[in-house]
Amino acid sequence: MEPFAQVGDVQRRLDFTLSEQEATAVSAALEDLSNEARFIADREWSDVDNLPNPVRNTVVKAATRWARNMNGYVLSRAGDETLQWANVGEEAGAPEFTAKEIKLIRAVGDGRQGAPFFGSIEVYAYVRPGTFDHGYLGTVNGGNKPFPFNQPGGGW
Repeated sequence: MEPFAQVGDVQRRLDFTLSEQEATAVSAALEDLSNEARFIADREWSDVDNLPNPVRNTVVKAATRWARNMNGYVLSRAGDETLQWANVGEEAGAPEFTAKEIKLIRAVGDGRQGAPFFGSIEVYAYVRPGTFDHGYLGTVNGGNKPFPFNQPGGGW
């Protein structure tokens, strides 16, 4: 399927120019990240032009982050200066989403975008609806005596 963004979208966010090999790698990463976003959100999103902007931006951010450190270095030393990336783990060098990005993609895929569910449901335990009067939980051993919870006239 078509990736959610192009190499130019990543290039605009970098402070260096991608070589031809790097641009090819970024293109593959964009395709991989787009497919992963589809899986995370459980959506096809085949019409890339109508893709929700938060998803497109998240894919571009993840690809840009990976383009800055394609080799997955976790430590860099130059003279007396040392730079270390924390929490990169064994997936270093692979384009991937952060936990926050995954949560965002899932929320957009659900269509809720973080809105809570407000509603009411009626629950029946082990019995089809309509087979007993409301207020009873059923019968004891198939008899006609109501189970001893929520008895008529109150009380437990």
